[in-house]
Amino acid sequence: MTNDTKALTIDTSQNVGIGTTAPETGLHISKTASTGLGAQLTLDNPASAAVGSAVEISFLTDTGADPQGTRNARIVAECNNASNGAASLQFHTWNGSASAERMRIADDGNVGIGTTTPAQKLQVKGVVGFETTDATNYWAVYAHTDDTFRFNYNGSGNDEVTILSDGNVGIGVVDPGEKLTVQGRVEVRSANWYVMQNSANDNYSYIKNADTGSEIQFATSGVKMVLDGAGNLGIGTTAPSNLLHLEKDDGEANILLSRDSTGAFGGNNNLGKLKWGGNDSDSGVNGEVAYILGRSDGAWASGDFPSKLYFATTADGAASATVYWVMKNDGTLSMGGGTSYMRPALKQSYMGYSASYRALVLGSASATYNVNDTGAVTCSFNYDPSINTNGSFSGNGGEIVFRNGTQFITPESDDDGWHGGLIGMLNGSVGIGTAAPSSSYKLDVNGTARVQSDLYCSTKIYLGGTAAANAFDDYEEGSWTPVLIGNTSGTKTADSNNVGRYTKIGNLCTVSGTLDWDGGDAIVGIPCLSGFPFATRSQSNGRDGGVVGQQGGLTFPSDGNTYIGWALGTDQNRTNAYIFALREESYGTGVVASSGTMYGFTITYQTAT
Repeated sequence: MTNDTKALTIDTSQNVGIGTTAPETGLHISKTASTGLGAQLTLDNPASAAVGSAVEISFLTDTGADPQGTRNARIVAECNNASNGAASLQFHTWNGSASAERMRIADDGNVGIGTTTPAQKLQVKGVVGFETTDATNYWAVYAHTDDTFRFNYNGSGNDEVTILSDGNVGIGVVDPGEKLTVQGRVEVRSANWYVMQNSANDNYSYIKNADTGSEIQFATSGVKMVLDGAGNLGIGTTAPSNLLHLEKDDGEANILLSRDSTGAFGGNNNLGKLKWGGNDSDSGVNGEVAYILGRSDGAWASGDFPSKLYFATTADGAASATVYWVMKNDGTLSMGGGTSYMRPALKQSYMGYSASYRALVLGSASATYNVNDTGAVTCSFNYDPSINTNGSFSGNGGEIVFRNGTQFITPESDDDGWHGGLIGMLNGSVGIGTAAPSSSYKLDVNGTARVQSDLYCSTKIYLGGTAAANAFDDYEEGSWTPVLIGNTSGTKTADSNNVGRYTKIGNLCTVSGTLDWDGGDAIVGIPCLSGFPFATRSQSNGRDGGVVGQQGGLTFPSDGNTYIGWALGTDQNRTNAYIFALREESYGTGVVASSGTMYGFTITYQTAT
């Protein structure tokens, strides 16, 4: 005390007051200062400045604690630099068995939790937990011993997020190989862009969900690929019309199937395959019912890449595809998928389009491969129509052209030889049984021919020779209607029994039949059998004769001569024959009754044509 002023007060509660006579706590310091610093508490270690010299405030909370031993908590100020007195402030706690430093404020102001040498404003060694608002769950954040930074939910199980020292971020994985590696699905809401930018030249690529939500766009300096709402994928087009639509501006759209191998290709390495499959409600899914497979066809070397193609389909009743065609590196085709290539094959160099005709040319080394709109030959064997110097040929698309001298051959029945020259085509003539048909005939047959159906000939057939007398140029048969007339006048009424037949061979015609009449005109002059199908020949006295088998209604003349029968005779340029009553060395004109019949008459005569 000085000047009777109290400087220290200890009340009955053992509270100590400095600068106050009414202490409220165990130690209560009070100093009035209208400006500047008020009350202070100073802990002083007056020993010479040395690293490690310290002062502390200890906190004891149980009866067994003592300032030198089991202090429950303490704050220590320790000298770190003897020359300038720099000091750190340390915070210690007691865990029930030992006291240890938990936090430090270094002399440069950096704060360390779990570390005594903080290099940052706040440096934590160990796990940092962020508790949720419901106070039941938390996120643990920590630096792993492998130098990764990790996030873990509730401090158990696999870490949810990992950041590597190189900046790669993994979500669901602890070893991300890219800047962002995600195990699981990624969902982006509100924004519709994924942008990748090259900071060196400001070029960028992006994946965009279109504003309409109906397609996804993939862009590298402009949209290059689109997946639309129908599932169609367009490459080179923003409006795909099929499941896969390829398009290239001012160029052809190509698909390359390529195999990369560390070893050398041999004779049968798969290079790529196009597959076809289907799925229907009855049979289910089948991923490969047809395919085209590309393979190497021999060892590859620089500038030498032999290859072949396999074509496979699935047969009716089968469950998997079978190779039916193989095209080798020389262009030969194996039909049936055989490996011996002994089947008939077409070589590419001998198969193509004619240069001047729409013609598929087989077997001609001169065939070219360009298509021209002129001509219309469908198929040409061993001959290219474009090499013909006569360009006047004009087809309609249904022609087959064979090289001059072509033969058709067949094998012997025992497969031990050949039947040659079965059909030969030479200089516009066709030979059957000969490979060298005569140019005098369009069809030259060497051997016996049999026709089992109708045979039509619009000109002549020569029998036994080539002279005009050997020409068989006409044959006809049919029916005609006989009529009884008079050579002067009169026609008898024919009934339904009038029937006639005729046969014409060349200019020789034979007619026959039955004639009935009943009533009609009186016959004036010589009775005549009329209605012949062809007129008689034009030749004076060129008469032909015939006979009447049986008749009734004709009466011999009553001129006192003896008549023995009836005959038929023709005259020139007529379609009838006279009916004569025959007597020895002459004839007479009979009498025709009002009704009658002639049975089995026949006459052969020469026609005008």
